[in-house]
Amino acid sequence: MRDPAPPRQLPVVEIRDEQSSAESLLRLVPVLEPAEPLAGEASDAGEPVPEGPAAAPAVGAEPIVEWPPDEARRIIALRLVAPAPERLAGHAVRQALWAEGFVLGKFSIFHKPDEERRAVLSAASLTMPGTFDLQTIDSQRYGGLSLFAVLPGPKPPPQAFDELLATARALNERLQGALQDEQGGPLTPTRIASLRDSLSTETG
Repeated sequence: MRDPAPPRQLPVVEIRDEQSSAESLLRLVPVLEPAEPLAGEASDAGEPVPEGPAAAPAVGAEPIVEWPPDEARRIIALRLVAPAPERLAGHAVRQALWAEGFVLGKFSIFHKPDEERRAVLSAASLTMPGTFDLQTIDSQRYGGLSLFAVLPGPKPPPQAFDELLATARALNERLQGALQDEQGGPLTPTRIASLRDSLSTETG
């Protein structure tokens, strides 16, 4: 009696996991230096820094993050940096992001969803490793934020840029830092017009 034939070998399909995709994107976000502990210091309002994890606001389900593949995506980013030599208190960063509609979600960074819960904007830390943890955010200091939109996304590129700019300005009003372009240059009216024109050219 002949031995049974070995089972047919199924083709191997390589699947790129989402965490690898997130790490490749966060590598594009420049980081400054490790976060500094803030434990035991007073907040800007003179109140003690809260201990333990921060309680997230009631905002419903986690934002839906559906970024295009690496070869098809463009990232447009702005930076909000602390005024030298200061750093941003973690509890102030958290409160400002929550006030502007951001929710901590996929890849351990903040996302600002639209009416259909799709992430339009995202916010990573400029401090290594670029992510946030509600267990520790209030006890840290941060060099700043990288605010970005991954294109193509839920909104047309010019509209996404306008929302990115408006949100960056609103956050800066709360955190009293300085706004820069993605390279760390001054965010002047000329630079803003250049960024907007580059998006209009691509979509034209």
